[in-house]
Amino acid sequence: MEKNKVVTCEAHEPSQDSLFWLEVGREMIKASTGIANDVAKQLVTLNTALISAYLVAAKLLGIVTLGQGLKRLIFAIPVGLWLLSISLGVFVLVPRQDEVSSISPTDIKAARKRAIGSKCVFVWLAVAALTSGILFVTLILLYMPLMPEGD
Repeated sequence: MEKNKVVTCEAHEPSQDSLFWLEVGREMIKASTGIANDVAKQLVTLNTALISAYLVAAKLLGIVTLGQGLKRLIFAIPVGLWLLSISLGVFVLVPRQDEVSSISPTDIKAARKRAIGSKCVFVWLAVAALTSGILFVTLILLYMPLMPEGD
């Protein structure tokens, strides 16, 4: 068995295409936090608009009135889901406190991965709450004619 085996390989200069894609990758990594923040802001805005439109439509159509317990609760569920989505979107925007050594690339990389990872989780949960609220409104509209007039 050889202990000191020498391995040789030929190195060649990377192609322009490879250099281009490496630069694109670096830019994507730099921009990912900003993109998550922008998506969160858009989700907060969209949810706020949906809540406003839903409540105005319910009031104008006379769907929700005082004294209709179960029906009122059913109509409030989408608003609750959209408020949850707004809260999750705000969590994305809250700065994360991490102890990071500014001279350690490994620490910086790990902190960045944790930060973008948690932002992505909150964005996806906010999207899930938003979508659930929209689906719930769809079910309400489909089954509204079947709901009894009283409690």
